[in-house]
Amino acid sequence: MIVKILLMSTLIFSTKTLAVEWILQSQAPAKNPDYNAVVKFAEDVKKMTNGRLTIKTYSGDAKDKKAKGGGLYSAVKNNRVQMVVGWPNWWHNVNSAWNALQSGPYGHMNLDSSMMWFFVGKGTEFANKLSEPDGIIWRPAWWAGMDSVF
Repeated sequence: MIVKILLMSTLIFSTKTLAVEWILQSQAPAKNPDYNAVVKFAEDVKKMTNGRLTIKTYSGDAKDKKAKGGGLYSAVKNNRVQMVVGWPNWWHNVNSAWNALQSGPYGHMNLDSSMMWFFVGKGTEFANKLSEPDGIIWRPAWWAGMDSVF
């Protein structure tokens, strides 16, 4: 019994968990509340994963930013960053359908209506049909259609 306990404790305590670091590039400048929310998100993820996943954030005005504007999509596609927060219409150079995602179909709908389009309607499905061929999972964030996360 003692040998069994020692063997089990050795296995438990010798198991190493690899830590992973992701980079999240935001379009928002450092003093913007949207960027502060991104920083808080990264802190929460680190706490919830006991440090197994760390997300290093870069503001849109950071001198060492990894990408900006229309380059956010290709930065994720080419694995220079693992996450971005930015406006989908910037990615029209990849596929002009991103403009449709940004501009409609909700037009002048409020936050609740547009979020319903993404979460209950076909908005997220539509966005993922655009991004999945590039190995990207798309999710709405903040005001859907305004800022989105890969």
